[in-house]
Amino acid sequence: MRTVRRISLDGHAAIEFIARIPHRTAMVWEAALTPERLSSWIGETVDYEPHEGGDVTLTASDGKVTKGVITDYAPGKRIAFATPNDEVRILVTPIDGTTDFVLINAFANENEAARSAATWHERVARMAKQLDAAEPQRSWQDLYAHYVSEGFEHGATPSGDS
Repeated sequence: MRTVRRISLDGHAAIEFIARIPHRTAMVWEAALTPERLSSWIGETVDYEPHEGGDVTLTASDGKVTKGVITDYAPGKRIAFATPNDEVRILVTPIDGTTDFVLINAFANENEAARSAATWHERVARMAKQLDAAEPQRSWQDLYAHYVSEGFEHGATPSGDS
C-alpha cells in the first residue's frame, strides 16, 4: 500500500506519504532511519545528532550543504527535522507484523507539491528496495507527471534524484 496526498501542516503546504513495509518496525528503523542508514536511500549524505535539538546536515551530490535541526526524535518511532525551506517528519508504526512508514514534508511554496511527492516517492521506493519490499520502479519524471496529473501544485524547478 502506498498513499500520497496533499495536506496542510501548521499552515504550510505539505505532502503526506504513507507506505506499508512488510517488516517489523524495529527492522525498518535500524535499516533506514538511524544516523548511519538514512543516507542510503534519501539521495543525499545526511549527518544528524540523534536527539531533539541536534544538528542535521544534508549534503547533495553537487556539494550543496543544507543545515537544520532535529525537531523531534524518539528512537524506533519518529524523527523530524527542519531546514530553512523544509520540514520533514517520519513516523514508523507497527501494524500486525508490518510497518506503516509515514513521511510528511512541509515546504515553503505550494508549487513544490508535485516535485516533493515525486522526490519522496522515488526515495521511499529506494528504501523499500533495500528492505526487499520493492514495487516496480518508475522514473522521477514519470512520477512527477503522475502527481501533476493528480492535481498536485507544480511549477517549481524539477530536480529529480535520478
